Amino acid sequence: MKIADDIFAYIHPFGANCAVFAFKDGNDVDLLDTGIVRQFALRLVLKGMGRDGIDPRRVRHIVHTHGHFDHVQADGYFQKRAAFAHPTVPVFAPQADLFRLAPGFNTIHWNMAHLLQRFPGQTFPRFRRAFHEMNFVFSTICGYKPPANLQGYVTGDELTLGRYRATATCTGGHTEGHAILWAPEGPFLVTGDNDAINEATCTFQGILESHQVCREIYARHSSDDLLLLRGHNEVLKGEKGQEWNEKWFTDFGAISSSLLPYFQRLYERGQLVVDIGRIIRLFTGYLSKIRVVELFAFMRVFVILKYLQEQGFGHMRYEKNSLWFEISPDARDRTLEF
Repeated sequence: MKIADDIFAYIHPFGANCAVFAFKDGNDVDLLDTGIVRQFALRLVLKGMGRDGIDPRRVRHIVHTHGHFDHVQADGYFQKRAAFAHPTVPVFAPQADLFRLAPGFNTIHWNMAHLLQRFPGQTFPRFRRAFHEMNFVFSTICGYKPPANLQGYVTGDELTLGRYRATATCTGGHTEGHAILWAPEGPFLVTGDNDAINEATCTFQGILESHQVCREIYARHSSDDLLLLRGHNEVLKGEKGQEWNEKWFTDFGAISSSLLPYFQRLYERGQLVVDIGRIIRLFTGYLSKIRVVELFAFMRVFVILKYLQEQGFGHMRYEKNSLWFEISPDARDRTLEF
């Protein structure tokens, strides 16, 4: 789908694949993300490129905002297709994410190691089966073969996307190196999956910083033609993109405005420790019986509590097969601002 004179977007109707963006420069094309190979996702992308007159054999560069399989799995396919025109097609990803694209990397093992570092000696029996099921899925359908010409980038680097140069700001958050890309002459802003918490290794501070970067860019770019290119959803233009970014602050501000007084009331009653696991199960209801669903909810809450712990609101611990949060004595004197 054409979204500008030389920018095209291929967005999966159910969000099951990442959004793949193509930037034309004459007959050549640069790709932002390549998506997954299986489940007809790649076929949908190629079909759309064919309609728009984009030749996969003319791919010149591939750029990623982060190193998740659903954004990078088809890298090798496009490299091979473009071999006759560009035999060493470079693939760019944030330097801090390159370990995720290395042979043998396992997302589930990486997240499990992170949880064990936070809670030494725990075995997480409640989620053991969910970890095994997820590991099976990731090892069978989510594999990634590193491309031949993989290169890392850092904050301040400029990347070529069609006729434009996009500047990278690597905030981390969603992954260790997740980046925001801004091309003021496009004009477009690439946010990837910067709003998503779906791993225990995510950092709320990085996600917060990425949205703050977007807020600053919108403050500097006054025109209403700025395109917001997101990782899985439709392209937003002008004020709609700015409103989407500001909604993130509103949503999490609402969480803090209700959660912190709740902690304060508990503290005043003398209840210094909260069974967070029980709260998760209450909110997920019958779905909590599906351990994978409960595990994802657990990881999301864990990331937020990890941030609260870093801000001095309390301390997490895992015991009795549940996640607990011990409220800090001075929590009632603290505030969070987004």
